[in-house]
Amino acid sequence: RLRHPHVVPLREYVPEGPAIVLAFMRGGSLAAKMREGSMAPARAVEITSALLAALGEAHRLGVLHRDVKPANVLFDEAGTAMLSDFGAAHLGDLSSTATAGAIGTYAYMAPEQRLGQPAGITSDLYAAGAVLYELLTGEAAEPYRGRWSVPAPSEKNAELGPAHDAFVASMLAESPTDRPASAFEARRALSALRWPTS
Repeated sequence: RLRHPHVVPLREYVPEGPAIVLAFMRGGSLAAKMREGSMAPARAVEITSALLAALGEAHRLGVLHRDVKPANVLFDEAGTAMLSDFGAAHLGDLSSTATAGAIGTYAYMAPEQRLGQPAGITSDLYAAGAVLYELLTGEAAEPYRGRWSVPAPSEKNAELGPAHDAFVASMLAESPTDRPASAFEARRALSALRWPTS
């Protein structure tokens, strides 16, 4: 049911495996691109916006991804970012939350997931924020607890300012209730800011 321009298309489901066959993404992964060097903030935001659009649709259908990370962001030939690997996803009622447990990749896990608590919509948003933070700074993110325990994005790029820092901080907020309420809300806030192209 999850068909979206920023989700890697499912080609076949093999119940005997079980296994899924996804479309081949010739552009490689975001993890590989990050190893090649830094990218402009505007491109980082374009990729994050694509992730938020994909997560918004998944959440609308009752699906939590729970493992958003650069290795699960793939690109087609045109360079369009697509979210992949819903293998850790939880199908269910998002008015409650997914089953507790340490599912995901630690560096991109929300604080509640790190503690083995239930994941929710804002846990996926934290992961998208962690990807954005790393794209902007070149460093791994840490939860924002009212102050930066790692460099603020503006400390790494003089063209970024307090509004950019505040948005990233909202995505990385320690408390789920301090993060944007939905992926669509986060995407609107992200798009409302002007991001440098170099």
